[in-house]
Amino acid sequence: MDKMRFAVVIVTYNRLKLLKECISNVLEQTIPFDNIIIVNNCSTDGTDSYLEQLKRENINNDNINIINMDENIGGSGGFYYGLKKSVELNNDWTLLIDDDAIISTDYNELISTFINENSSGKFSAVSGTVCVGKEIDTNHRSNSISNFRLKVSHIDKKEYDKEFFDYDFTSFCGVYISNKVIGEIGYPCKEYFIWHDDTEYSIRLRKSGKIRNINAAKLDHRVNFNTKGVDNQLNWKTYYGIRNMTDLTKRHYSVMGQIYTYFLHSLSLYKFKFKIHKSDVDKKNIQLYKDALYDGKNSILGKNKKYLP
Repeated sequence: MDKMRFAVVIVTYNRLKLLKECISNVLEQTIPFDNIIIVNNCSTDGTDSYLEQLKRENINNDNINIINMDENIGGSGGFYYGLKKSVELNNDWTLLIDDDAIISTDYNELISTFINENSSGKFSAVSGTVCVGKEIDTNHRSNSISNFRLKVSHIDKKEYDKEFFDYDFTSFCGVYISNKVIGEIGYPCKEYFIWHDDTEYSIRLRKSGKIRNINAAKLDHRVNFNTKGVDNQLNWKTYYGIRNMTDLTKRHYSVMGQIYTYFLHSLSLYKFKFKIHKSDVDKKNIQLYKDALYDGKNSILGKNKKYLP
């Protein structure tokens, strides 16, 4: 049997300092990646110059592939085109990370070794453990607790004391996707822009095989929680979250599940709509909910010019 080929896709947008650290750890892997694919989402902070320099410094390494987009197509679009490139380059498995994911230097060794030793198993995806600092972040690995609608429970921290665990929903933070499975289920939905592209894709992945977490493989997620802004103000990302949740429910759940999900979102809309004293913030929230529910219900996807970073 030929040696399996492993690639990594890094999606970046205007976080040059993090990107440099992310790439540094990718280049220092104890078992190197066969291909490194960097999708630059039209950054304006000098990322393009840095990536040109990276290519010059590694001129003899033709395994570094840079895709410069003409516009910001979001994480969804970045992973879509990154995976397409990985398939084109004949890799077997592809790791997905954003520029704020700093993988341990043995990350590829631990997971590629597991995959090679369990090649007969029916795995559609294999992931590692996401940490914020030294604390495990359980938000990235979840199980389904309802067949009626999308309802999940994060994996208990006790499960991370084991060698591995299987689960239903993965984020795109530190997960390897089987390129063979991509041929069966297709690519992530690039039209989602951000949020719930990984949730929707997990549903398809689970129909094809198991998703397993190798607990010893760890990455440091340098997440930046932005607490600035007006209390109760929903941000632009919320629009995509509500819209894409509505769309994926249409794709994968029953009519009753769709009605119930729509009802839950509508309750949040009415919370703002029926306040006696409506502030400008409430009015913006009302419009955001209306736009998201309408677009999700009518499958109006892609990047919305009203809601951008």
